[in-house]
Order: sequence, then C-alpha cells, then structure tokens
Amino acid sequence: MEVTFGQSLSIEFKQTTKNEEIRELSDKLESFFKPRNYGLSIESYIIGVISVHPNFDPFFTIMKPKYFDDTIEIHDGIEAHIYKSFEFNIKLDFQPFLNSTKEEGLKMVASEIMKALSSIKYPKKVTDFNGTAFHRDFECFFRDLNLIK
Repeated sequence: MEVTFGQSLSIEFKQTTKNEEIRELSDKLESFFKPRNYGLSIESYIIGVISVHPNFDPFFTIMKPKYFDDTIEIHDGIEAHIYKSFEFNIKLDFQPFLNSTKEEGLKMVASEIMKALSSIKYPKKVTDFNGTAFHRDFECFFRDLNLIK
C-alpha cells in the first residue's frame, strides 16, 4: 500500500529543517507500508500536514476526508488519474511546531495523525479496507520510532 505525506508549510519554515524532517518521515512511512495490504478499496493513502502562519489559517482549513474511487483531475494542464485513494489533513499549531526540535516536531505530527486515525469514518464506497489493522500498524510504526508512547 502506498502511504505518503503532502505538506503545506508557511514560508517561515524555509528557515528550518521541518520540510526535510517531514519528507524523511514520509520516506520511512512509504517503506514501512509498501509491502502491506489492508484490502482492495484503498491503494493510496495521503496525509496532508499543514502548519501555516495564523494570518493564512482561513485559507488552510481542515477539509473532510476524501475518497477517490476512480477520478481524473487536471492541475496546471496536467491530467492525473486518481484511483482508490484516500486523503485527509492534519493541522499543527504554527508557533509550537516552528520552534520545536526535530523530535518534538515529529512527535506532534505522530500525535495528530493518531488522533485523526482514531476518529476517521470511511465512506460507504470503502467496502474492503481493514482500518483497524491499518491504525494498529501506524501505531507500531510511530512506537518503533519513539514518537508515541
């Protein structure tokens, strides 16, 4: 299964290593989940990580999770076929995340993801997905990295 992060971080983060830290965690996540299978309904799972300056908060609201069964989207003239993909976002408090150490920041990411996963309701179209096992494996992944207790 493909599991990745998308990032929306304010320009202030360019002065930090947060982009690289999240990318590094995303790479580990991809490797961990690649050999796993949780059913036929979801092949791709994308988690958006958002942390923006409070002035931009209104433009980066947390949207309801989305499921794409079989969709074609066009962005900037490029056509993308999205198939059996599930997406949701987490939002990190700007100032604490900006000022956090690498470990503190990744713990914030892990905590928010685990919180979100525990309350996600999958749409009716998702008929064959073992969300319990997926959530449990996420927990194991973060525990192995000492990001949650």
